[in-house]
This record gives sequence, structure tokens and C-alpha cells, in this order.
Amino acid sequence: MSFERLSASASALAALAILVIPVGAQDGWTDDPLVPGLTRIKAVHFTELRARINDSLSGCGGTAFSFTDPTLTVQVTPVRVLHLTELRAALDAAYAACGRPRPTYSDQALQAGATTIRAVHIAELRAAVAALRDPGTTSFTLSGTVRDSRTNGPALAGATVRLDTGQSTTSAADGHYRFANLTGEVTATAVGVHHVAASVEVTMNRSRTVDFTLDHTGEPPFRGTVFISPDVLRPSDPTALEGVTYTGRGERSIYDRRVEAWITVDAYLFAVRIDGQELEFQVNPEFGSVDAARAEVDTYAPALGRLPAFMLSRAEKVHVAAGDEPFGGNWRDRSFLIHTDRGREYIDRGVLEEVFFHEAGHVSLDGDHAAAPSWLAAQQADDGVFISNYARDFPAREDIAESILPYFAVRQRPERLSAADRSAILTAIPNRLAYFDRQGFVE
Repeated sequence: MSFERLSASASALAALAILVIPVGAQDGWTDDPLVPGLTRIKAVHFTELRARINDSLSGCGGTAFSFTDPTLTVQVTPVRVLHLTELRAALDAAYAACGRPRPTYSDQALQAGATTIRAVHIAELRAAVAALRDPGTTSFTLSGTVRDSRTNGPALAGATVRLDTGQSTTSAADGHYRFANLTGEVTATAVGVHHVAASVEVTMNRSRTVDFTLDHTGEPPFRGTVFISPDVLRPSDPTALEGVTYTGRGERSIYDRRVEAWITVDAYLFAVRIDGQELEFQVNPEFGSVDAARAEVDTYAPALGRLPAFMLSRAEKVHVAAGDEPFGGNWRDRSFLIHTDRGREYIDRGVLEEVFFHEAGHVSLDGDHAAAPSWLAAQQADDGVFISNYARDFPAREDIAESILPYFAVRQRPERLSAADRSAILTAIPNRLAYFDRQGFVE
């Protein structure tokens, strides 16, 4: 059957349209030019196009197209309209990968059983492949990823990549960037919000992959982490608080920042049950009555119940006193310290739970982790970068407590952080985050 008259109808394909491979294929295109009415359709016409289209896809950073009937067998495989539509789809993908507008075709709507495969269909595919492969007419794609340069350094989302031609783009969540339609010499520069710029000169005589690894500036992204977001833990979140029982008065030693000393008081005592664990609230008698003391317990116990269980694993007691002094957490005494005037401020700012989270880092984590060799190795691997000024200024005392809340936020509440804050956390302390992962703190 002649090439021009070959029909792609199902009946014709089944009965007549058998692919024939010539004995000796020559360089270039086989049967060039194709002669309507004379040239018979051959498997090699399709296999040549498939191979060269996939070469072009690969050259522009694309993925090879997977064709139906990958092996075209002589005298067995029937010609199908699908073979032609797939060639067009693959070529469109190659043009897109190379940053070129896709070609146009005769008979845009090919229909099995209705469309006759003609010489022009193959010829225009050949011409489009040649145009894409011609160095004189082809432009190229520059792509790659932007990552932090440290051990376990993450991909950098939102990094700016710019060219000396004036073009610029922003890296995606996976750090990937891409420029199309480039030729000649270009200088590409990548810079992150918290990372130092790096540049490279590239000759765009083919599509190229250029990956950037950027050094962190070393500056902490936050002053203090309890104020990153008031939404990491919300007052509307469920609490594991199960009950409060007044157990009477008793002599207790509690810390009071107003005098920066331990003082002994005849405290109001309350047994507070949180997720099966009992904590004793020891309330300074200065509040004057059981009811007033209970009101303070009812203010703060639900917030403690919103912390994950691992953050209360060693907690035994909570000291409650008046005064506008910072809260505290004590590993040795296994206690929290609340000064209620400052507590009202934390409540007004929406960060009461976040402050408790920080102090729980002291109560439940410091003793086991702050001096652990693997934690110190993680600090070192983060190459002098701290999550906050507070952690940097007091690394032995505050680094665990400052780092654990951001860790919990990016692992368990990422949707409650801005994209900028998520990126700042992930790129500041990747090795500390990995350390916490290894402890099994979150699922």
C-alpha cells in the first residue's frame, strides 16, 4: 500500500497496514524526501523520529517519552494513528523542555478510523525535529537547584536566581529553578534571604544544569523563638487536662524571680492531671484564698495540657507567684515557674503556650540533651548558626529550649507558619532538626 493512501482506520490497520523496515538505513532520514503516492510507510520512519525526539528531550533536561509499541516489528506491528499522535506529543514536550513554542501540524485533530496518515505528517515532524536540533536556531534551558552548603543542608525555597541579561526567577519548594530561551554567555547569580550570593559563568551552547550551594550568612533569623508565631499552639487547640483537685496547704520551696531566690511558703496545693500524669501546682499564699489560687490554676493548667506529652515527660510541679517577671523552667527541680502579671501579658499576646513550650525544653530536655555529644556535634555541623539571638548569646543554657519550639512547628504545624518563617527555620539549623528527629519526638 502506498504511503499517501495508507489509512489509519481500524479495519485497514488490522488487514493491510504492516510496517516494513528497509534492508539498509542510511545516515540522515530514511527515504528523504518522502514521495506521496510512492513511498511506503516503514517502521524506520517512526523509530528515527522517536530516537531523535528523545535525544532532544534529554538535551533540554526533559524525561524520555514512553511510546506505545516500543518495538516496531516487521510484518507484525500495524500502523496506528496513536503512533503519530504520540510523536507529536513527544515533540511538543521536547519543545517545551527547550523553552521553544511548540510547532503546528497539519490535521491537528487526528482520529483513529478516520485520519489517513500522509507524507506531510512525517515530513513536518522531521522538519520540526531538525529545527529543534539546529544550533543556529535553537535556544537552550538553564536549570538546577539551590541548596544550603552545610551537611544536611536543605533545598532553598524562595532563593532568587538572576541572570546578567536581566532575567530572574525564584526557586520552588524543592529548590529548583529554570530559565528558557538562552544562548551565548550568561552569568547566573543565586542568593537566599539568609544566604550569601554565589555566581557562575555559563556558556549556553546547549541546555545545562547548574546547581548552587550557598553559605548561610550566620545571622540568627529570630531574636527569640516564642514570638515567631502565636499560632503554633492556640488557646482553641484541645487540651489534655483531665482534672484539678485542691489538696490543702503545705510548706513548699518555690523560686521567686522578684527576689531571685528560693523561698519557703505555706502554699495552696492542687493536683493537676494531664494525660494521665500528675503535676502539683504550688501557689504562693499571697493570692489570699483557695478560690483565688484556684483561679490561677484554671488559667494556666489548660495551656500546659496543650503541650505534646514528650515536653512534660519530667515535669512534676508548677510554682505560681504574682509579679511581672519572666517564666522559668528548672531541670533539676522538674518545675515550671509562673509569675502571673507577666502571664497576663503572654495571654494578651497569644503566646502563653509557646512560652510554656520553651520552658518545658528546660524542664524535660536540657538534662538529657544539652550536653549530649550528638547534640554538640549537631551544633557544630550547623556551622555557628543559631536559631535566635537568645540561643546564640547563651548556647549552653538556651539552645535546646529555643530550638525545640521551631522544630515542633515545622514538623507538626507547618501550615501555621509563614513560608518565610518555615524556610528560615529549616535553613538555619538543619542538623539540630535532624537530631530532634532521631529522638522520636514527633511521628
